[in-house]
Amino acid sequence: MTHDEIERSDILDRYARGELSGTERDEVEAHYFGCDACFERVQDAARLKGAVRAAVDDAWLAGSARGMTSPVPTKWAFVPVAASLLLVTALGWLALLRVPQLQQEAADARTERDAVLARARVTTPPPPAEPEANVPVAILQAERSTGAPAVLTVSRSASHVLLWIDAPGVGDGARLTIRSAVGADRVQIPALRRNNEGAFVASVPSALLPPDTYRVRLFRSSSPDAPLAAEYLLRVVAGQ
Repeated sequence: MTHDEIERSDILDRYARGELSGTERDEVEAHYFGCDACFERVQDAARLKGAVRAAVDDAWLAGSARGMTSPVPTKWAFVPVAASLLLVTALGWLALLRVPQLQQEAADARTERDAVLARARVTTPPPPAEPEANVPVAILQAERSTGAPAVLTVSRSASHVLLWIDAPGVGDGARLTIRSAVGADRVQIPALRRNNEGAFVASVPSALLPPDTYRVRLFRSSSPDAPLAAEYLLRVVAGQ
């Protein structure tokens, strides 16, 4: 017999009252002697039974003593017994039923409180990543001849590269594409904005620009049919 089966039944109370068969009694004893909670419940039931018996005996003795000194009407003879039984029953109900319910309600309230506190707890954001040192930079100037590409040396430890683009007469919102030598667009950046120096700066993951020669194209807006504003050659070489 499992603990859950015992909890869902009144078999411990019946055990305390001596109402079980021999087989049922053996199964209960095999469990509750090794279970502190069930053992304590059986002890409470036994104490309750003893208290009821003592109250009944005391009531009968008190009634008998009063009967010796002054006659008591028969219809009132069982009032002390009934009152004692009612009191003991109420106390037993509190001990066996209501107290465990109150304990469970308190445990549920603590669990709910802990859950609310956990949801309300402010999570400390991770510290911002430190800026990468020695980021490779390529300066693309409008006056540079298309036959002389800018050279960008990218070390193995570099995760990003910066393209500093000089484009006079091109306003904010320009679109940038970087096309490989075979004509495939490797990078597309919409809506570039000028920095305080009046240049466009694009940060590009170095993994997207393996060693090769690229054509960097700047369009006047992010629209797909925007006119070309400037074009630059960029050669990426591997560094140490």
